[in-house]
Amino acid sequence: MAERNGSRSRLVGLPIVGQPGSNAEPSLRQVGQALGELQLLQELNQNIIAHLPSGIAVLDAEAKLMYINAPFGRMWDLDPKSLGRPMSSALAGTPLAIVDWPAEVRRLFESEEALPGQLIETGRFESRRVLRYGLFILPETDFELPRRLVADEFCLGFLSQHECVGDCEKCCAHTASWSGRHALLLVEDITEQRLFEEQLTQSEKLAALGQLSAGVAHEIRNPLSAITNAAFYIAEVLSDEEPDISDLQDYVSLINRNVERAQRIVNGIFNFARPSGAERAAADLAELAAETLVILDKTLVGQGIELQTELRVGTMVRCRPETVKQALLNLFVNAAQAMPDGGRLTVATAGEQTDYPSLLVTDTGPGIAPEDLNRVFNPFFTTKPPGEGTGLGLGIARSGLEADGGLLEVESELGVGTTFRVSLPAVGAQGAGA
Repeated sequence: MAERNGSRSRLVGLPIVGQPGSNAEPSLRQVGQALGELQLLQELNQNIIAHLPSGIAVLDAEAKLMYINAPFGRMWDLDPKSLGRPMSSALAGTPLAIVDWPAEVRRLFESEEALPGQLIETGRFESRRVLRYGLFILPETDFELPRRLVADEFCLGFLSQHECVGDCEKCCAHTASWSGRHALLLVEDITEQRLFEEQLTQSEKLAALGQLSAGVAHEIRNPLSAITNAAFYIAEVLSDEEPDISDLQDYVSLINRNVERAQRIVNGIFNFARPSGAERAAADLAELAAETLVILDKTLVGQGIELQTELRVGTMVRCRPETVKQALLNLFVNAAQAMPDGGRLTVATAGEQTDYPSLLVTDTGPGIAPEDLNRVFNPFFTTKPPGEGTGLGLGIARSGLEADGGLLEVESELGVGTTFRVSLPAVGAQGAGA
């Protein structure tokens, strides 16, 4: 491997080999050519790593910082001497400091599986930061000779407490430091992306409310009509000189029931339209679906759509409830629009006892063409006529569910219908978060 120290470059532990299949010693020209190619490859790798948008770090089994690329250093204002320090002290005062890195590295090695898509969210308003990180297992190193590693135009030895004098035995990048297992950490700052997604979500909510306005008006009109009729009857009875009030309690109860019904509808619309909080909480997936269906009940009946529900109450998941209800409403509206001449909408819970309970939303519409299945979540992709959809709903729904550690999947058959599966981490499941 070539190493750079100021303007000097040297090779450490580089085997000299001849041409494949030949025992002849390489010529000076061949050695020079090999060195040139090695240096070009080294510089190319350095440039790629240095200009990646993600911060990259390597942690040892004790979660000590062994390597950083330039974006990671700029992201957290780290200087080269941060190497060799535990993550907790090297990143003190940053959002990454809230993670128990030794525990995360242990979890990575014990599970033998990568930990992608982990989220960290801190602060509010201007100080808000949203980070996404992933931990991956690096192959174990087995260096035969001491060597110094090159990264982002400086040797890792420069990051130790010792001034580099070419003595690898005093360097934190010495062979012994790189024996055993290491974890690769990738960090992205997705704060702006999250803000943009939340703005799109809010816009999609308003668009969906516009489409639902007729159904909501009808939903409110029914309890108002019942209240008006009951109040008129009560007034008539009380206007008599000797009023018979024996059945007035029934009409008062009727008024109360319809007031509560109207209040539920209004609250549902209000909760749907307002921005959702960022905090995850335990929620009943069946109740979230039922609360969302209240908004659409009359719309479905008006379109001749039969609603079948198989909801098991107590299907507890950890999520942001309003974000999930927004995703479900998008799915319900899409299903209704796929059946303009009537059909059947089935909403059912599944896998209630697993780590990822699901909600299945199935329609009997025309189905989605196979070539479109992989594109339905793409922004601005829609099969609806102009003016009836932005193509953002499903993409926003999936993004919101994935931010809660969930999944949104689709299966469809032409002429039969489409099923969307919403899966979320169960309360208490590993990785459900807080």
